[in-house]
Amino acid sequence: LALREAGIYHNVNRLNGDEYIGQAEEPLRFQFMRGRVFHFVPGTRVYFFSSVFAPNELQAPLSHAWEYYDETSHTWLPKFTIEFPLTGGRDEGYRAYSFKENMTAGKWRVSVKVGNNRVIGRMTFTAQEVESLPTLIEEKL
Repeated sequence: LALREAGIYHNVNRLNGDEYIGQAEEPLRFQFMRGRVFHFVPGTRVYFFSSVFAPNELQAPLSHAWEYYDETSHTWLPKFTIEFPLTGGRDEGYRAYSFKENMTAGKWRVSVKVGNNRVIGRMTFTAQEVESLPTLIEEKL
């Protein structure tokens, strides 16, 4: 098993069949040096999308575990987990998305887990509240 792709989006829509499209912030130069920053307007959703490669005929539970970093205790606090039934064999990977409502500013991460909570990948980002969104681009996922 391997995490092929992961991203944080302002919206994810499933189109015809197995096609997905996401709305993401336009990449900023040198953003990787500062870490991933995701801007949100209060009351909007934040989406996490993942693609997992799994061998043919493999079936296992897959989950997105959303966690918030508590600056006071210096620990990751579980907020919620969404589970999906993973079915392997698709060349582009098994794709799934989850979303968080009522986002709060701070450091977040979403762990992609398989089976008995084995982490196969994770994305960390800092959520920053804004009054209006930056430029968004559509990406085929």
